[in-house]
Amino acid sequence: WIVLFSHDFNTWRRIKKRIAKELNESEPCITYIMDFVSRRNTNQSTSLSPEKQEEKFTIVDICCGFGITSMFLSELLPPEWIDKIWLVDYNFPCHSEANPPHVKQIFYEREWPVPLRIRKVNMKKSREIKNLHNRILNVCPGPILMFGIHLCKALS
Repeated sequence: WIVLFSHDFNTWRRIKKRIAKELNESEPCITYIMDFVSRRNTNQSTSLSPEKQEEKFTIVDICCGFGITSMFLSELLPPEWIDKIWLVDYNFPCHSEANPPHVKQIFYEREWPVPLRIRKVNMKKSREIKNLHNRILNVCPGPILMFGIHLCKALS
């Protein structure tokens, strides 16, 4: 990741300070997701038909902040099992807005093993939750895994 952030020293400095703390907080969730996906895709789940077992997951990281947990998941999960990972947070720029250099570099210019996509959503507004449902959840090709490690007090 040093190479990924080498063009933006300030972003790397921010991440470098937080990466150990973020990994410590997100490790149980990362482990659970990896185990769940692995069990389902190694035929240990006998209740699913073979066609259903071959469907790729879509992962949605609610209130993801900078998205470090999703970056870890993209690097750790087999791309043949995951369609994409959606990072959902209020602080991302809108689709029509110009992206800050670090957002552009991380999410649009780098090819992640599992593609990362961002979506600005205020989870406290029902209209925006409906948009999330219509634009992401309804159009995903397979099963969806949603998680939220850093939910604020009002959402948790």
